[in-house]
Amino acid sequence: MSDIEKGRRYPPEKKLDDIARILKLQGDDKDRLLDLAAMAKSNTVSSDLPEYIMEKDLARVALRRARETKLSDDGWKEVIDLINSKSESQTD
Repeated sequence: MSDIEKGRRYPPEKKLDDIARILKLQGDDKDRLLDLAAMAKSNTVSSDLPEYIMEKDLARVALRRARETKLSDDGWKEVIDLINSKSESQTD
């Protein structure tokens, strides 16, 4: 763990869920752990995302369009708000 914290070694992707569970991380905290681990490696996506991205054609289309159009942070906030509103309406 010390080598990982000091940036001398990459986090073991297969063990990140175990680390999150032991540290009792959930939600945004667990997402942040996965993101930080991915950022330790260049051009790596958080370990919880590749399978979803690859199985959802529209997720890949949306990400590529966002990249091509240089979608701003405000634009991404609008996308997240739309997703949240759709999610809330499905649970009602």
